[in-house]
Amino acid sequence: MVTKWKIRRPGWAPETQIRTAALLAISAAAVWALLSGALDASGAAPFSPATSVAASAVAETPTGAAAALIQVEAGLTQFGPDVMPGNGPAAPIAIVARSASAQSPLNPLLARLAPLIDRFPAAAGVAVIDLQTGDRGGLNQRQQFQAASTIKFYAALSAFRDVVDGIYPLDGIRADLTATMQRESNAAARSLTNRTGIPVINVRLAHWGLEDTIITHPAGYEDEPHPSYLQTDNQNWTSPYDAAHALSALYNGELLGSLLSRTLIDELTQIPRWFGIEGAVPDGEGRVYYKHGYLPAFDEASVNDIGIVEFERGGLTYAYAIAIYTQGAIPQQPAWDLVRAVAIKAWDFFANERYPDTMASVPARASVASP
Repeated sequence: MVTKWKIRRPGWAPETQIRTAALLAISAAAVWALLSGALDASGAAPFSPATSVAASAVAETPTGAAAALIQVEAGLTQFGPDVMPGNGPAAPIAIVARSASAQSPLNPLLARLAPLIDRFPAAAGVAVIDLQTGDRGGLNQRQQFQAASTIKFYAALSAFRDVVDGIYPLDGIRADLTATMQRESNAAARSLTNRTGIPVINVRLAHWGLEDTIITHPAGYEDEPHPSYLQTDNQNWTSPYDAAHALSALYNGELLGSLLSRTLIDELTQIPRWFGIEGAVPDGEGRVYYKHGYLPAFDEASVNDIGIVEFERGGLTYAYAIAIYTQGAIPQQPAWDLVRAVAIKAWDFFANERYPDTMASVPARASVASP
């Protein structure tokens, strides 16, 4: 018998906005208390929504807690140079998603994935982005899922942003990063998360437009008392939409710059090899950079996989980002099967149909994160 899981909440619903605003207000207050002294000492100019990169990406003029969140993140960039030697501009910007139109080139793929999602006996969602063209689409992509270990990817993004801002050197987090990404160490992820700080991570996620994602504790440490952990909820949440867009922004150097973007991407290669996105790519035909997440059936029954797939065509590199989330399948075998089936269909679409071995219909655009 398979238990049908009712997802905790659909994507950006009113109750989610209230909850998220409360959590982020706590984060903003904590960050402001921690950083206000350093900001005052830096002599940073007063915040101006008219000139703020974040404010320019917000449709409505932010007020109250929202304005405070943007102000805190604007201040975070004052800690160090936004241009690193050999790295190019790396100022944080909002991720502005372009909705797929009715004629989206990804619609054939989504049509093949829809029956898989519809037949799945629990909650599932997927988001896909063509990293050459920016075409994107998804199914249930704004629904929130328990992030499991994919939350570590967001912690790593924030830690790398600290490096860009000159707060600490890359060598200071390298060991924790490798252990977190490649060996799935919860202890290393806890060290990395606390180094950058949960309040800082949540403020940055909001600033980057990742509205469905909230981190309340390091992965695997939901019961650990800590003054910076958010006690209003003991779960970490994200959505396929947020994960895919974060991967896309990373790949295109929009969050960290080219050098550090590639460094983090290269760490997204786990040992042992994973069955999902990585397992869908035949040996020798592509490179997969991914992070999976798993919560067992006696917990929240989540099976998640996010990643970037690169492959060569005519001497050029093509790539796509994909995020697959499931929750509530008990037993979990249908979730494992769904993740693998979705990953295989995505690979077949991009590598054999959209960009086949013959001349591709859309020229490859060199990513700033390419080797």
